Amino acid sequence: MTLEAIGAIITFTKNAEEFLKRKKVHRDLIFKYLANEGVVMPPNSEKNKLVKRTLELWSSGKAGVDQSLPGETDDTKQRLTSDTDIVKAEVGFDPLVLGQQFCQWFFPLLNSQNPSLGQPPQDWGPKHFWPDAKLRLLSRAGSEQMEEFLGAELVSLRLLALTRDEQLLLSPNLEPQGLRTLASPHGLVLVAVAGTIHRDGACLGLFEQMFWPHPLPRWRTTAGRSSSST
Repeated sequence: MTLEAIGAIITFTKNAEEFLKRKKVHRDLIFKYLANEGVVMPPNSEKNKLVKRTLELWSSGKAGVDQSLPGETDDTKQRLTSDTDIVKAEVGFDPLVLGQQFCQWFFPLLNSQNPSLGQPPQDWGPKHFWPDAKLRLLSRAGSEQMEEFLGAELVSLRLLALTRDEQLLLSPNLEPQGLRTLASPHGLVLVAVAGTIHRDGACLGLFEQMFWPHPLPRWRTTAGRSSSST
């Protein structure tokens, strides 16, 4: 499974429950996952019960931080792990460190556009994106709304509106629980990060954002999925 395919699957999945209930996420896979996490379930448990128990586990925060992506087969996991190891050994960088450094650059830059911080904004604009950058923004605040923007100018302006006009602050979780990266032998890296959304000191909800590469060696999609709730 390619990085772009994984990104597309996650982007079009509304939440964890919907993902787990997909036909391709087999009952036996969920059962095995729970067993690996030390959760004992009856061998004849129906898939719905396994899904419910998995969601309870994730909500408790007790799941291992080195867990597989939901629906990931052993073969896929082995290939992705192997690819990441190859990148570390041959290209000379750790994808997780790259993801952390990228987020430490991107989010402070975007948040600095928020006038409520009372500080001069950093230099933001379309120059930070490739000309064919694509943004897909999914928001949930009572109702669900999907927006898509194509091109560096539109992507830059829409992200700018989140912080400058809507005065939102995005606080990413750069610990292993909130940040995941996948790498290919070619050096392409997918970065997925989760965090909280704030305004005027109040936490409004949650966000999940993905940055994934174009098949060519450059960044294309600058933001894959963002969701918020109040």
